[in-house]
Amino acid sequence: MHSPGAILWSLPWIIPPVVTYLRLRHSRSLDDETDIPPENPPLVSVIVPARNEARNIARCVTSILSTTYPNLELIVVDDSSTDGTAQIAREAALRDPRARIVTSPPLPEGWFGKQWACATGAKIALGSVLQFTDADTVHSADLVTRSMNAMRRNRAQLFSVAGRQELGGFWEKVIQPQIFTILSMRYGGTESVTKSTSVTNKIANGQCIFVTHDSYNAIGGHASVRTFGFATSGTLMLWAVISGGVTLLWWIVVYVMIRESPLYALVYPLGALVLLYIFFTAVIRGRRVTWKGRTYLSQ
Repeated sequence: MHSPGAILWSLPWIIPPVVTYLRLRHSRSLDDETDIPPENPPLVSVIVPARNEARNIARCVTSILSTTYPNLELIVVDDSSTDGTAQIAREAALRDPRARIVTSPPLPEGWFGKQWACATGAKIALGSVLQFTDADTVHSADLVTRSMNAMRRNRAQLFSVAGRQELGGFWEKVIQPQIFTILSMRYGGTESVTKSTSVTNKIANGQCIFVTHDSYNAIGGHASVRTFGFATSGTLMLWAVISGGVTLLWWIVVYVMIRESPLYALVYPLGALVLLYIFFTAVIRGRRVTWKGRTYLSQ
């Protein structure tokens, strides 16, 4: 006999993935846009703030300059690096006339470095469209072309792309997918974000943001967010750490109450995985139950 209560208690674990899937399934991809450059393409200024990015900057610069978009300038803003970032960027650009490597002025009081570097690049940018991107990113050759076609088709003043994330070490592979899952559950897919009329339901990826120069100036540029220290992924990371700490504390209390060592609380994620495995095998098994060599068919 199946208990309705069991199904009811399972709903908090069942509903979120289903709702997330439904919100994500209509998401659009840049692959949906043509890779043919638009007629009379506007100048796009790609701005890369870079501080101590000697390890990544060459790859980033090279990928940006390999674009198929015919009207582009690249501005790398060296944010007081001490590892030769600016020189490596110059060498990567190979004296390409589209590239400029500049140094940001001393950081004013009340500004965070990345915002100041972005504002510095925007101030000298000549393009009618600005693209802000991170120094540790790699750009496909058709990124700007497809993005500009999408902006033109949607008559958008701001456009953001969620790219493929490179997951290096063990902890990145463990934590980052969970962060992006949380983002998906909170905001949904591209169309959910685009069509929402609520500001709190809007989100953009700081790794790749296109914005018209006029709109950027109209909102005060990066001066309006000059003290924002972390992007939304940073906030979610903090949220995840706090949530994990609270959950750990809860399991410590549980083990103390049942008079077992609280050290077992440290492996609660392992217990959750095993329980998830048991749950799924039970679902797959269905009504057939095996116990001590005997097989039963539950009612």
